[in-house]
Amino acid sequence: SCTSCSNDWDKLFLPVRYRPVCVMLSTFLIMSGNNLDIHAIVDRVWKNKPKLTLIFIETQGNIRKHHISSLVMQLLACGIIQVRYSAVDKKFYVALQLDTIGIPIYQNIVNFVGMNVQQ
Repeated sequence: SCTSCSNDWDKLFLPVRYRPVCVMLSTFLIMSGNNLDIHAIVDRVWKNKPKLTLIFIETQGNIRKHHISSLVMQLLACGIIQVRYSAVDKKFYVALQLDTIGIPIYQNIVNFVGMNVQQ
């Protein structure tokens, strides 16, 4: 059954801290020129244990790799990031979503709609 029906939603989507998520986005996406493979983001966060523990507010158990994938999917659903597919190398690339004046929308916490984000 789905995570909502089984009440496992909170096990898949852990609460996160706003500032470390912003640092992650700016570090990984801006530094890569908005041209980072979606799997590379998950792998980079997973391999950086200090950053991992800053981003997630661990509620129960350990942080697992699927929690990072869930975070990326939430950022996509909120419109914080966008994904494009490259038919050339058959990969999905992530870019920051910008507002009408070119500012990344992650810089305003109100754009994290539906996410359990804490200051």
